[in-house]
Amino acid sequence: EFIHHYIYLGFKNIFIGVNNSEDQTLLILEKIRERYPLVHIVNVDPVVRPFMQWGCYHRLFDIALECSTSTHCLIVDIDEFWIADPFPTKIDDFIRSHGHFDAFSFHWIEALDDILFDKPLSRESKYKLSPWVKSLFSYETPLSRIGVHGPILNGHERNLTVRLGDAVN
Repeated sequence: EFIHHYIYLGFKNIFIGVNNSEDQTLLILEKIRERYPLVHIVNVDPVVRPFMQWGCYHRLFDIALECSTSTHCLIVDIDEFWIADPFPTKIDDFIRSHGHFDAFSFHWIEALDDILFDKPLSRESKYKLSPWVKSLFSYETPLSRIGVHGPILNGHERNLTVRLGDAVN
């Protein structure tokens, strides 16, 4: 569901970190990759124990930085779905429509009574706006490090443009 959502929205490279998997996850991912070579499967077991989620994100980002053909990066968990208004705005259209930015931060909505494999936002349900943000950011943005909810930017290198909705910096 997660992978097909991002393919549908036009993401060109999808890097999936697999860790502690004892079910059929890897087999399913390999079948999807056969059809969609833009899906990259990365074993993050070596970094998950010493560095937890932060280490996994760093490992995936390092690989993406070397081989991605995309201009921007979005780091999300497998249960997080990026949706632009109006849906289904494609990622390239979203980036083009907002002009230059180093990072575009946005809140997400938590489904409080989520049902597995249900269509996102498709039924009467309870939702809550998360106080946290995730960030879409340019591969050219100077970074200090990758954080769990987005990059820690290195503003000492140059002036940076950060957007949160229509607000800038």
